[in-house]
Amino acid sequence: MTDIFEAVRKDIADEHAAIIQYLYHAYATSDEGIRGKLESIARDEMRHFKWLNEWLVKHGQKPAIDRSSLISTGSFKFLIEADIKAETDAINQYIEHKALTGDKELIALIDRIIADEKSHRSEFEKILEELNSKDEVESNSSSSPSESPTLSAHEAALLQQALEHEYTSILQYLYHYFTTGSSDEYEDFSIDEMKHFGWFAEALAERGYQPLLEHKVGQIKVDPEAAAKSDISLEEQAIKKFSEAKERIQDKEVKEIFELALEHENYHSYSLKKMLEKMQESSVRKFTVGSLKDEEN
Repeated sequence: MTDIFEAVRKDIADEHAAIIQYLYHAYATSDEGIRGKLESIARDEMRHFKWLNEWLVKHGQKPAIDRSSLISTGSFKFLIEADIKAETDAINQYIEHKALTGDKELIALIDRIIADEKSHRSEFEKILEELNSKDEVESNSSSSPSESPTLSAHEAALLQQALEHEYTSILQYLYHYFTTGSSDEYEDFSIDEMKHFGWFAEALAERGYQPLLEHKVGQIKVDPEAAAKSDISLEEQAIKKFSEAKERIQDKEVKEIFELALEHENYHSYSLKKMLEKMQESSVRKFTVGSLKDEEN
């Protein structure tokens, strides 16, 4: 029989996949209205990912950041049909997992998530109806040629590298949010990185490139001081990459995105260094007090 913690970890992996799948699909359309709906649904899935991880950690478990398989390519109509199926599968799975537990908090959370997933499925069904209506209208009209990319392949590669870095940062900061005592700051950092992630992905999509939503998370440090040091290193990498990119990018709007993201990363680096200083000062004070007590004995 499936253990409830194993079941919740599966739900989290599926929520992670849903986030990325819906963002892939958002960046696959030029319709700003539909893109906005998909991004809004992805944000709901982010909340589910967060809430379920908080429940795991509260019950003595490690956070889960694995990702299930997803669908990222195909005709846009096919992608929306895949989203409808993903929501139906999620609803059924949550109902099954709900039966595995008597934990009132988890049951209430699952009920809330199921309600969200039903709403998402309804939204996707409406989008599919809209697409079918457009197909009927456009079937007799010739399609306009797609615009050529306005970025060079090299510039697009710089954006893609930044996107990958931000995805990695989001997951690392969220993990530290779940496991360290500096929750508020780490949550703020992850929110900033989510914004950057969206900026970079949209910049690629709007200029004719398909964003690749992958990360390079390795073994994440869990000791608070080690976590802060690894996060400072991550920020220093971002500062170096973004500084170089903004000098090489010709597109004014993309250059401004890198400049703003760079300011955020500089602030994160400063804040993390202050956080580390406080941790180290606290460690020194504890050592000194402990040493005095030993001498008195």
